Amino acid sequence: MAAEEAPAGDIAPNPPREERTSQEKKQPVEDVSAAKDEFSYEAAEAARATSAEQSMTLMQGLKTYPHAVAWSVLISAAIIMEGFDKVLITNLFANDAFKAKYGDLQPDGSYELTASWQTALSIASMAGEIVGLTINGIVAERFGYRKTIITAMFLVIAFIFIVFFAQSLQHLLAGQILLGLPWGVFQTITVAYASEVCPTALRAYLTTYVNLCWVIGQFIASGALRGTTNITTQWSYRLPFALQWIWPVPIMVGVYFAPESPWWLVRTGRRDEARQALRRLTSKHRDDPNIDVDLDATISMMEQTNSMEKALVAGTSYWDCFKGINLRRTEISCLTWFAQIFSGVAFMSYSTYFYQQAGMSTEHSFTFTLVQYGLGAIGTMLSWVLMIHIGRRTLYISGIAAMFALLIVIGSVGAAIDSKTHEAASWAIGSMLLILTMVYDMTVGPVCYSLVSEIASTRLRAKTIVLARSTYNIGNIIVSIIAPRMLNSTAWDWGAKGAFFWAGCGVLCITWAYFRLPEPKGRTYGELDVLFEQGVSARKFASTVVDPVAAAEHIIKTDAKTASVTWQPKFDIRETADNYELHGELAGLSKDDVHIEFSDPQTMQIRGKVERTYTAGTPPAGLLGGTSSASAITEGGEEKHDSAHKVTVEDESEVAKKTESPAGEAAAEKPATAADNAKYWLTERSIGEFARTFSFPTRVEQDGVTASLKDGILNVTVPKAKKYESRRIAIN
Repeated sequence: MAAEEAPAGDIAPNPPREERTSQEKKQPVEDVSAAKDEFSYEAAEAARATSAEQSMTLMQGLKTYPHAVAWSVLISAAIIMEGFDKVLITNLFANDAFKAKYGDLQPDGSYELTASWQTALSIASMAGEIVGLTINGIVAERFGYRKTIITAMFLVIAFIFIVFFAQSLQHLLAGQILLGLPWGVFQTITVAYASEVCPTALRAYLTTYVNLCWVIGQFIASGALRGTTNITTQWSYRLPFALQWIWPVPIMVGVYFAPESPWWLVRTGRRDEARQALRRLTSKHRDDPNIDVDLDATISMMEQTNSMEKALVAGTSYWDCFKGINLRRTEISCLTWFAQIFSGVAFMSYSTYFYQQAGMSTEHSFTFTLVQYGLGAIGTMLSWVLMIHIGRRTLYISGIAAMFALLIVIGSVGAAIDSKTHEAASWAIGSMLLILTMVYDMTVGPVCYSLVSEIASTRLRAKTIVLARSTYNIGNIIVSIIAPRMLNSTAWDWGAKGAFFWAGCGVLCITWAYFRLPEPKGRTYGELDVLFEQGVSARKFASTVVDPVAAAEHIIKTDAKTASVTWQPKFDIRETADNYELHGELAGLSKDDVHIEFSDPQTMQIRGKVERTYTAGTPPAGLLGGTSSASAITEGGEEKHDSAHKVTVEDESEVAKKTESPAGEAAAEKPATAADNAKYWLTERSIGEFARTFSFPTRVEQDGVTASLKDGILNVTVPKAKKYESRRIAIN
């Protein structure tokens, strides 16, 4: 039929892709089924998309997905805002006007916030972030990324009023907790969006760009604080708080016009919208030979990956993150971020205050902090080059190792020389902290975002990132309790010697990462699913060769115990002057296996289920070539549907059925005998549920629909509604 021209009104199966859009507009009956005709067709499309992603270079990715890059950069600007907001409170601990307003008078006439209040203000936003993260994992998956971000922006605008007008530490504390709610949303949703709108070639860059956004925000905030150090009034700290209102409105406008994540749309069963979103993310110049993008094939790859993950572990709840193979993925994601906070980053978070405690003046402390975040921005951009040649795992482990060495040096200088009385020592410690920041932002800082977003499965990505970031915030709370006491002169007063503590933590982090952290560089999400499903060791991830399409087909066709397996029967559609005629191949089915119903006046669905039980066996060597053997498959139960109108299927072969039952039916119904212990060497027939939905362009007569099943062919005749004729009414 592919070689012949389809008769008028017929639908040719699987037309060429470049013709498909125009042909769909001409079809008298629209097939609105979400799935393809059969899994092998989906697998072929997914294979093409997977191959294209694997071979795509950085420049090809930029040319093919320029809009994805732009939208991801825009949405990640929410992190610039958060980086600006969050760095204010901890660095204000070194602001003289802030300390005079909220601190306690010290014996030497200066003012200082107690270590307890420093800790409380530091962890207040983190407590709110954990709640916000948890809410985001549910809300974002239900309502989408765009609506969730816009709502969170409105909350930011409202809660800034609290910290701006705060008259006491209690007011500041409440404002920080409430601001933590939307901040928790931004921390994960930006990473998830960046990882889902971009191909493998760009994924690492745009997820690690989130780290650069943190640094940019912190750099701008440090500049604002440095510029207000000479102001002696309350505006020295209120003005930086007021600058927070600059960010939300322009970001909200941009997010409103941004496309939704196509992965999220696929997970919610909205294929057409996912295709439209993907079109908006890719280049408009698809005739360019350097641009290799197939929208339908890419969507098929997303659907296949989603189906494979449902087959491996069904469900998208938080509890599902701890089931089966997802438990390992959740553990890696959580501890990757947890290890980051214990690698020595605490010194950078309290850098301005640390510099003061090391003996620097207030002005020099803010200047060093400004330089520190500038180096952090440079380090993040250098990490993009390093990830191409080194990979995520190696960069992460070597980064912690380098930070360990620098912490030992800082601790040794602090232990040998009193930096408060020796200016040279304070400058040496400050310089080492700048190098530490550079190393961190070249390695552990940015690569962590890439690792967490890639390790999580696509169906559970939002919730896994939420759990990982929540784990990070729990670690951050612990650090925020310890770090001020290490530095505060009224508490432990360790100063630079506290670097030894973080160096010890670094050793534990390196040990864990070496044995548990895998290398996702260059892998599609489908390949990562297969590697985790096969239990490949973290140290062998990079060298293991995997065929994701073949593995996905095996999982989906054989793991019927954990997922609902689907297949698609083929149909011919014919239009006559009075009817629409549908003829579908349903070999081996009886009329009781098929259900036809109308979901609305012009939409008809044909659905059913094929049930068979196989016991797998191993064929003699060399008997079968080029085939695959499936494991035992057992499928039972039937889902009940209600509809407005149901059509009865008449079986025209009932007499023959009594003497010659289909093989699949006989296998399922005959009594158990010794012969039932036979092993199947090969299982290729379709099994599981099927559903086809057809939308008619004109009104039809539902009560006149007839259906029959003969010789494995389902014939459905749908009469067209009679045309309405005008009628004149006589007036008596």
